[in-house]
Amino acid sequence: MQTVNLCISCVHFHRNGDAAGRGASCAAFPEGVPQDILFGAFDHRRQYGEETMLFEVIPGFEDGVDFFTERAKALGIDVVEEA
Repeated sequence: MQTVNLCISCVHFHRNGDAAGRGASCAAFPEGVPQDILFGAFDHRRQYGEETMLFEVIPGFEDGVDFFTERAKALGIDVVEEA
């Protein structure tokens, strides 16, 4: 199964997980990033549950967002269309 991920391009992401994503956390999810966000099944530029903090790109990492958007579309994931 192919996955794409916005987390690594986010200013809120804590790079503390292992290669399988276990232990990955961020300011929005300090107890652990939900698997559907971490593995790209949910575009966190949309609100997730009650959490109001959204993905925010690291300056200079915009290409990662473009890559996520194109791959997510190809995989049939509902993505945010930037204006």
